[in-house]
Amino acid sequence: MRNAGKLIEEVIAREGGYVNHSCDRGGETKYGITINTYKQWCLKKGLKQKPLRLLTVGEAEKIYLENYYLAPNIAALPEYMQEVVMDTAVLHGTRRAAKYLQKLCGVKVDGAIGPITVNAAEALHKEMFLLNYIKLRIDNYIDIIKKDSSQKVFLQGWVNRSYEFLLKEGAD
Repeated sequence: MRNAGKLIEEVIAREGGYVNHSCDRGGETKYGITINTYKQWCLKKGLKQKPLRLLTVGEAEKIYLENYYLAPNIAALPEYMQEVVMDTAVLHGTRRAAKYLQKLCGVKVDGAIGPITVNAAEALHKEMFLLNYIKLRIDNYIDIIKKDSSQKVFLQGWVNRSYEFLLKEGAD
């Protein structure tokens, strides 16, 4: 789980603090946690919901660990793919992140990372996985904009964020 803390720290750094952009379909966010994710987490934990602006880094870390790392089984994946799959889960949802991976693995695409997906993921070539996974993310951004042109305002940031993984890989 040592890797989880580092991944979560990096997601929070990429996401930044409180944002309430009028075009963001996820609504207000803090540290990348949407208001709906926060509401569901509070209900699940039996916690009193406070304004999202007051969400602490520690609370965000717990949400990321439970909802975006442990629950979708990202911990079982090869370490080199955990960061990009988790980041995708944050941006696109955990099921879609798993579906991208399953598509590349050539296994049943059901949106759940189980033993078959994990075994197939272990056989993927690292560089080809990353290139193709990023391509799936960018293709999705294009689809989003085709359906809702108001989302074009986010395209450059989404693409830059995706490319960061390729640049990071080249630096390793």
